[in-house]
Amino acid sequence: MEYLPVAREVNLTRTIERLKKEGVWIGGTAMNGEDYRKVDFSGPKALVIGSEGEGMSRLVGESCDKVVTLPMKGKIRIPERVRGGGHSALRHDGREVR
Repeated sequence: MEYLPVAREVNLTRTIERLKKEGVWIGGTAMNGEDYRKVDFSGPKALVIGSEGEGMSRLVGESCDKVVTLPMKGKIRIPERVRGGGHSALRHDGREVR
């Protein structure tokens, strides 16, 4: 089993700004984003996963370096990351975790 560090922040936009100043690439998730398998995930990175139904706010999405889509599994439109509790979405090197 693999784990990713998870952080919950009150002010995501401010946190994103701080992380960017520290050289961290910020990716957001949305249904209309670029397929994450086509994105270079080298270097320090953080992935913002919005709430179910609401997703990320407009301001948070605009603050991200890139917005990506995570694959959906099955016929029900519930992201695999929800079933896996978030840790199954991406490895630190960008490969999918199963």
